[in-house]
Amino acid sequence: MQITETMYESIGGDAGLTQVVDRFYTRVWADPELKPYFEGIDRDQLKRHQRMFLTYALGGGANEVRSLPEAHSGLKISDAAFDRVAKHLRYTMEELDVDKSLAQIIAGFVQGKRSSVVMVSGY
Repeated sequence: MQITETMYESIGGDAGLTQVVDRFYTRVWADPELKPYFEGIDRDQLKRHQRMFLTYALGGGANEVRSLPEAHSGLKISDAAFDRVAKHLRYTMEELDVDKSLAQIIAGFVQGKRSSVVMVSGY
């Protein structure tokens, strides 16, 4: 990754993010422990929101998605489920040979959002 290149460009822009998100959700939706979280969800819309979230995380645009607590409210996401999803994202990036430094930045950004996603008292 060159210094002058943005992280968004490094992952391949929209085409690269689409590939990561598509492969990521193929893994997540095949995971029997995570399936209940996605029942009745519009999968295409979910993928669009994930691409927007990652675009924002990588400096490729403004965050136009609703707040994470609002988006995950009522889903009763546990730390274990969050960890499984994060693991699938990590494995997806490894499979697609995403630059290791960039993958670590993405993983760190995702981990930083744990408290906005995992159900806590009052969620």
